[in-house]
Amino acid sequence: MHAAWREAMRDPAMAAIALIVLTGTGVVVDILDDADANVVPMVLLIALASFGLQYALIRRTMRRGGLLATAAPGAIAAFFGLLFVSSIAITLGFVLLILPGLWLYARWIAAVPILFAHRDRGVIEAMDESTRRSRALMPRLFLIAVLIHLPVGIGLLVSELVYNDVQPDIALTVLLRIADSGSQILGWYLAVAVYRATQPEPLDAVFA
Repeated sequence: MHAAWREAMRDPAMAAIALIVLTGTGVVVDILDDADANVVPMVLLIALASFGLQYALIRRTMRRGGLLATAAPGAIAAFFGLLFVSSIAITLGFVLLILPGLWLYARWIAAVPILFAHRDRGVIEAMDESTRRSRALMPRLFLIAVLIHLPVGIGLLVSELVYNDVQPDIALTVLLRIADSGSQILGWYLAVAVYRATQPEPLDAVFA
């Protein structure tokens, strides 16, 4: 967790922008949903914002940390393919028993940085490489994955138990969205930290 925070502090303004954008769009969707409005366009907007922010944030962080050349090609299509494949598998894991989803999340955590830094790797190759690199770190990565997603789970549980069918107040809505957006963003920085820690040449340990 400390390693992900160090990566975020390379560009705190970018981290703040990502948190504000994701939280803001999420709160708007929740308000529209409570008002029985059509939320489909806003849900699509959230997905697009998340896609763009993850792409920009990880590449920017890798460049600032010396892990990616400034002139490195974009790989947008491959990035989309990777998110599509991994998201389906991870979501199914969460739906089935939750723990398999967390395990897959930890296993493929470094796939995006690998894809950006090594253009000779395709989507499946990047996922396989992430699996290989993360193998020795899996116990810690799995625990971190649990900790990252725990605030979201607790928030949803409290919302369900306390409010049930009653519309939650705006303060709780904002807090839940901050927790959700923050967990996403922290996961993006963790991806860079794990990639840095598992480089072939020894680098500073990121789990200190």
